[in-house]
Amino acid sequence: MTRLKDLQARFQAGIVSGDDAILTDINDNDREDRCTLFGVYRNAYVLRLAEILGHDYELTHVYLGDQAFSDLAQGYIAKHPSDKRNARWFGRYLPEFARETAPFSEHKEVAELAALEKALADAFDAADAQPVTIEELAAIPPEDWANLVFSPHPTAKRLRFKTNAADIWMA
Repeated sequence: MTRLKDLQARFQAGIVSGDDAILTDINDNDREDRCTLFGVYRNAYVLRLAEILGHDYELTHVYLGDQAFSDLAQGYIAKHPSDKRNARWFGRYLPEFARETAPFSEHKEVAELAALEKALADAFDAADAQPVTIEELAAIPPEDWANLVFSPHPTAKRLRFKTNAADIWMA
């Protein structure tokens, strides 16, 4: 008899990595074969992860449009399967992925826009801290801004943009 833990591991491997070993544990029915039946789970998994990315990177999605964002999400999911129990952290590598993966890497603003959205989400989820004030920022000499680091502040982060990603985000 198959142990539940082993069955669950094969089921997960079937969904995440495309391993078909689980198909031996699934029966065909009167209407569909086992490949089609299990395909529902595979498709639902990918669609749910794409939905999470669309929520976490809403403006990147709007900027790219549905088809290009779907392509970005599909590529990202293939390269970075979910490895955390909390879906909040699933898209944490998306800015890097967009920066390194064509055709998105040919449009630098995509990665920068995603990095901005990630920084905002990270700040929202970070531990509470005293805000950095305008006066504190104004006291920093301009020549020091190039190397500015907000460490160990949990929510402040300096992003360097080479494109108009901030303008796109604000629009």
